[in-house]
Amino acid sequence: MSKSLEAAALMIAKEVVDNGEWALCWFANVQATTHLPQADAWHADIHFIAHLLSRLPNVQGPMELRDLFSLATSSTSPERVLQLTESPMITLAKGDTLVHIQPTAIAFWEKLGSGPKGGKKDVTAYTLFQEVDKSHHSSVANWLRNLSSE
Repeated sequence: MSKSLEAAALMIAKEVVDNGEWALCWFANVQATTHLPQADAWHADIHFIAHLLSRLPNVQGPMELRDLFSLATSSTSPERVLQLTESPMITLAKGDTLVHIQPTAIAFWEKLGSGPKGGKKDVTAYTLFQEVDKSHHSSVANWLRNLSSE
């Protein structure tokens, strides 16, 4: 078993244990698709997700990729045009002072002498990626190692 597949399986197992609602949906979907051939199970997943998304008030679909990424024209409805959103502010603590910065300022985190609000965090990080070659795998492994604050 590849390391990325193993990481994905562990992430799903953790989610099933920690998130009861997610676990109910996962098991319902597995039971609904166990009688289907493997290729059809993916279609069932897609239809189930499309059904769930159709119940959300502000989600329109189905949408073709060309519509999603195309520029607005006179025939394009305003709701179907993607718009750039403003970057969220990040809150840093410096002593007793909270500083709100743009995400691009994180590069200067250590130079500012800053840290996360509420102190250091204990975070478990996962990444899913397609293994193209060994160098890609090592790049992702290095990125995960550098994600640590130590």
